[in-house]
Amino acid sequence: MNNILRDKLEWVVLAMVVVLLAAAIYRFVLIQWRSNVDLRQYPFLRPLASRNLIGSVQLEIEMPDSYQVTLSLLDQSEHLVETIHDGELDAGLHSFTLDSDAHQAGSYFLQLTSKGQVDLKRIEIAAA
Repeated sequence: MNNILRDKLEWVVLAMVVVLLAAAIYRFVLIQWRSNVDLRQYPFLRPLASRNLIGSVQLEIEMPDSYQVTLSLLDQSEHLVETIHDGELDAGLHSFTLDSDAHQAGSYFLQLTSKGQVDLKRIEIAAA
């Protein structure tokens, strides 16, 4: 009985090692593939350090190419509160400042519109 149990345990351990090794190889190949391929075709609003904003906040947009973009601040009902940028941006990284102290505390959305695509991120403006 002991030998049968030990044999089964050895097979389970071997199966786990094979699965972990396959996962590691898959992860390595995926990282290598992603490092050589740029999948972004549209402007991208970079993640903020925090969703709770206080004071002046830097908003960064990555542009894969030159496009017309609109970056807006919307209230909870998705009504326009402020247009942060509306115009053409060249390829590269662009930074804009949002003065959260100029707005009441509460929930808002950052909306990036370009090339028929809309990127919407929920944020919280904290009381100053």
